[in-house]
Formats: sequence, C-alpha cells, structure tokens
Amino acid sequence: MPIIFVVAYLFYHYPLLNGSFLDYSHEPGKELSTRIKVPQYVFDFGNWMNQQDPTRRYLIVPELSDTGFIAFEWGYWSAAPINSLQTKNSFVQNTFLVPHSERLFLKQMYKTFLSEDITSFTDFTEVFAIDGIVVQKDFDWQNISWGTTDPSKYEKILDKNPKFKLVKAFEKWKIYDIVDREKSFRVTATPKLHFLQGPLQNVMSFPEFDPISPLFMADMDPANISYFAKKATDIFVAPECVQCDLKEEFFGFKYYNPKLLPGSALYPLVRYREQRVKNQSNSFESLLNYYLTISDRRIVETKWMVDSKEKLQFLQTAMDGYYASIVELRDFVSRPWNVNGKDENRLARTINGHLLQQVSFIDSIFGDEKLNIEHRRVLALTYDEILKVKAIADKNQWVTEDITDKRYIFDLPKTGIYELYVTKKSLSDPNATSSGSAITFADKNAVLKPLSERDDWLYFGKINFPTTKLRLAFNDSTLKNFLENINPEFPDGTAGIIREDKKISMTLDSRNKCFTYTASNLETIGTQYLVSFGYRNLTDKKDLGFYVSEIKEKSPKLRIRESALPNSRAWANHYEVVTPTKDSIRLNFCNGFISISQKDSVKEREDLQFLSPGQTLNEVQGIGIYKISYPIVIFYQKQVETEKKEFVTDFKKINTVKYEINVAETKDPVTLVMRESYGKYWKLCDEQKKCLSFDDKNHFNSAGFTNGWYFKDGLKGKIELYYFPQKTYKIGAYIAITTLLIIVGGICWTKLRKR
Repeated sequence: MPIIFVVAYLFYHYPLLNGSFLDYSHEPGKELSTRIKVPQYVFDFGNWMNQQDPTRRYLIVPELSDTGFIAFEWGYWSAAPINSLQTKNSFVQNTFLVPHSERLFLKQMYKTFLSEDITSFTDFTEVFAIDGIVVQKDFDWQNISWGTTDPSKYEKILDKNPKFKLVKAFEKWKIYDIVDREKSFRVTATPKLHFLQGPLQNVMSFPEFDPISPLFMADMDPANISYFAKKATDIFVAPECVQCDLKEEFFGFKYYNPKLLPGSALYPLVRYREQRVKNQSNSFESLLNYYLTISDRRIVETKWMVDSKEKLQFLQTAMDGYYASIVELRDFVSRPWNVNGKDENRLARTINGHLLQQVSFIDSIFGDEKLNIEHRRVLALTYDEILKVKAIADKNQWVTEDITDKRYIFDLPKTGIYELYVTKKSLSDPNATSSGSAITFADKNAVLKPLSERDDWLYFGKINFPTTKLRLAFNDSTLKNFLENINPEFPDGTAGIIREDKKISMTLDSRNKCFTYTASNLETIGTQYLVSFGYRNLTDKKDLGFYVSEIKEKSPKLRIRESALPNSRAWANHYEVVTPTKDSIRLNFCNGFISISQKDSVKEREDLQFLSPGQTLNEVQGIGIYKISYPIVIFYQKQVETEKKEFVTDFKKINTVKYEINVAETKDPVTLVMRESYGKYWKLCDEQKKCLSFDDKNHFNSAGFTNGWYFKDGLKGKIELYYFPQKTYKIGAYIAITTLLIIVGGICWTKLRKR
C-alpha cells in the first residue's frame, strides 16, 4: 500500500518534478515559460534593491497590455512579475494581481506620463506612494499578442525631465528616483479628510484636491455616505455625463417563446409564480421590474398566439390581460418613486425601452386579419395607457440628446453652497475660447457662465442647493464641426444629386451613385468622433447607404449593400461613433446599389415604376463630425479649514504584514492612511493593545485601494498595524507541519515495532 501511495503521489506531481508545470507553450518559436535562464543583470538588480530602504515603492514601466501578460525578450512569460520574487521592496504595476478599479487608475497614470503631464503624474505617484521608477527595456513590447508602449519612450521622458534622477542601471533595467521625495507617503496622518462622489481621475488635477489626503469614495461605500459627508473637511462631487456619445443603450427585451399560453391547463402555475414574485418584491425597483416583466409577458403571449395561430379562442383573454397589466404599471409609476436621481434616470430609461419594444409588437399584429374589432379596440386602449406611462417616464428621464447639450443627473451628499468648476482639457477643443460655455439646471432659472480660470479649470461661481437631487446641462462652446466649409465630392458625377444649402437630395437619376465628405486634422490616439446627420427615404426600401472609410482604403461597390440605413419616410437622425486610426477619414453616402445582373432595376421595383426621372428618393441634411467630449464638472464644498500637518513622525515596516507607527499627539480629528491594498482585517492597536473592531465603519477604503482610519478624538503614541489573516495562516501552517510529522512519525514507529 505505501508503494502505491508513493507511485500515485509521484505521478500526480510529475509535471512539477520535471519542470513542465512551469511551461505554458511548447510551440516552436513561441515557447512560453518561467523555466528559463535569467540574465545576470536581473539578479544584480535584486541584490541591489534588497540593500535599499524597504519602505520605498517603485513603478514598473512600460505598462502591461490588457492581456496582463508579463513577457521579456529573454523568454520569461507569466502573469506574475519577476521583480516581486527578488526583493522585499514594493512594486506598482497594472497586473491581474491588483483589483480591476486599481488597474484602471494605473492605466490613467501611465497615460498622463506618456502625454508628459508630469504634474498630474506626480499626483498619481503620491496617491500610490511611489518613490521611484524602474524601466525594463527588455520587455517584449512588440509582440502582437501582448505588445505595449516602447520602453524607450519612458526612458526619454525620464532622462530629459529634471523631476527624475537616474540612480542605477543594470544593463537593460534602469532605476530613477523622483526628485525632492524626502519621505515616503506609505503611512500618513492628517487632519484633512476628502469626500469624493464620482471617478477619482476626474479630480486628480483639481486645485483643492490633495492626492495624499485620506479619501472616502462614496461610490464604493454607499452605506456610509451620510456619516463621512459630515466628517469630511472637503467634498468633491464629479458627476458623469449620461450618454455623452449619443449612443443609445439597449433597455428593452427580446421576443421569446412563452411556452404556456392563456387557456393552457398549466397556465395557473404561471399566475401563481408571478404572484410569488410580487410578494417577494419589497422595493420600488423590484416592484417596477415585476410590473414591466408582467406586461412584457402579456404582449409576448398575445403576439405568439397571433403568429403561431395557437389558442386563438383565448386571444381576447390575453389582450385583456395585457391591457390590465399596463393599467397596473401606469398606477404604480404614478406614485412617488423614492429613489436617487441616478436610479430614477436609469429606471425611466428602462421603462421607455420596454414600452418601445411592446409598441413594436403591437404594430406588428394590429393589422393581422386574425384580429377582430374588439381585439383592435383593446389594443388601442392599451396604446393610450402606454402613452401615459411614457409621459411619466419622460419626465423622470434626463439623457444627452444633443451633442452640444451634455446632461448629468446625480444626488449631492448633502445640501448647501457649492462652487462649480469645469476642466478645460475635458472640453472638445481645450485651446478654443470657452467663454460661451454655460451650465444650466432643470429646476433652476440660473445660467452660469465662466467667471475666471484657475490652473486649467473654469470657475462658474457658487450656488446654493436646497435639495440633493440635481439635473444639470452643460453647453460646450468649443465644439466644432470638422466638415464646416468642406465641400462634398462626387466621384460618380453630380447627375441626379441636388445640393441645397445644408441638404443634399438624391433623385432617381442618381441610383447607384455616391457622394463623399473628407474630414481632416483628426486626433488618432483613442479619440472618438461622432458622425451625425438627418435623413429620410421617400421609397419603401432601404435605399440610403452610409459607411466610413479611410482615405487610401478601396471601397468595394458591394459594401454599399451592407451599409443601408433603416428606412424612414419621416426625418430621422443617424449617429455613429468612429475612432480614427489616421488623421483623415471619408464619409460615404450612396443612393442604393444596383448589381450588373439587375438591368431593369427600376422596373423590378414596384415603388419606383411610376416615378418620374427627377423624383427624389433620399434626402440628407446637417452632416457633421464632432469630437466627442466628456466635460468634467466638479462641485466643491469646503467644510472645515485645516492646516497642512503631518502627524506621523516615523514608521517602520517590520515585514509585509506588520507596521509600527509613531504619531504626534493631537486631540483634533485626524485620519491615518496606510497605503497597502485595502483589507477589512488589518488590525489597528494602540500602545495599550486596545484594538479597533474589524467592523468599525471608521476603517474605510481610502482612494479605492488603500486603508484609512478616521479618529474623531485624535491620536497619540505608537500604533501597530497587523494583517490578522497572517496569524491564521501561521496557525494553519503549524498544524499542517505538525500533522505531517505525526503521520511520518507514526509510520516510522509502526515499522520499528514490526522489526
């Protein structure tokens, strides 16, 4: 038996024993492994780093791609950084080992550095307590699968900027210090406490924002918003634009087979389950979801019966049920919603999405010959009720519908007077005059204009808000149409194409012809542009084709066939987001497609047979291409004036899970921040070994990834921080080792006794 156990053990661990466990790919020329020969300079780097201050933290460049893979030219490939295995020092890199929110934040930091916005980059380094930068020039940055930025770009910026100093080089690895970084920001204690509602990157460059101050993020801890809003010295609210790119989100539902229809023997089970769901719904949102789902099912049942011709004798019952469900929905949404502004907007959009889907089903069956007069009467009554529900939803909906009129909806953490700012770099054209920009509110007559400028931020003044729910609109006066004063081109000639001011008409004579516009001087590094225009078709088919192409790209004629826009006899708007890879693009508008096999294309179309040669088929107007901007609006409120003090006199990092901190005495409110990954089970104890509870709300996630502790009565003396799960790990390790020793000892004792 022992021999079988040993053989099975070796077989199970064979990949580890022979090293193949460390290999990811054996494909010739594409070997991926951590079982490689490491260059000597990497070991030299580790030896040197272990002689440095263990509290120092370094940023690794270049940044990793979205794959998260770490690969070097000398063969190393893994998801784990090799430098963390060599030294006790801390390194910052956007690996998969850090939370998703932190990776997004790191990505923003790398971006500011590459754009040489060193001021913003320095703010980021203070948030992460970064003291230096390591450039790994041997990173496999050109690989098609995990390629990233050329490390030499980082090296050039670091070498030419006096903010950084080269301190050591190990062949292809170079270490730079951040100049004037006299002490580590790893552990700090300050009377300041920032409160932020919205994305952190939006306030990083704000003049009143101190990146090393403790930061409570409301979006990550909504349960304690009220508590920290009262304790904070500074409040920052950074609402996000709703649908700034005009790209409509899908809030409807898909047609499905209801399986059980009215009149079925098991249909009462459907009603029973619906009632159970209703009884379990205990909030406005869950109840709304119930009423919407019920009305969705009723119209689906009705349409399915008409389409499949099943249970038609119960069709009237199904329609009456649908009408009743819409009446119940209308009664429900007529009550106070009692939700915050952001949820109110989302729920209103959800209602409209479902109603529009339902109306499309009504339209599809209303003219069906299987419906009688009573059926159509009930559907007509239902449609009237839908209009009432939609009117209520429209009042609660606040979304960007015009590229120049950006919409924001949110709730302030508390009422009071706020200062309003907008950063110029978030506008469509930061270099253009912004004096015409304006902020308006849905429930106020005030129109705020820029009063002054401070560090690239436009100041719009102060305003008192007696309520917390706000709907704001921002007009960006720097927005421009890149097709302004640009004339269209007619590669197939102008016959049958009529241009009148901003409208272009395409007649029967221009069938199979196109006209184009060329937009130039576009930004290419991930910048988005919105193509917009109005159009209408005066035929029964999809005759207007539109697509975007590059200037030197060949445009096959067949592409027109797949680019047809939905048919609309009334004026409709078309919006399309494009991300150019070149500084110029071409917009192509085509009047249908005629294959060479269609010799008599007009005669084959009944809707075209009796049209005169000059009859208009398609009209296009208001063609434009605009740079999409997401203006950053900041609401700022200073609650308490504080001096810039630091109460941590010194600290010692005992090991990766333990810190000893000396704090100067203060009886005023103070917040301690320790910049290690946030964990609920970091244990904080004072000199008397009095420890905070793990569930104490004063321990919060500062800046989204570090640990903060708020003390309303101040601090003094020595504080110890210890990651408590480490004790559990040690106990488990001791138990495992002890158990193994007992087993081995028992086996040996048994063998000795038999002898």
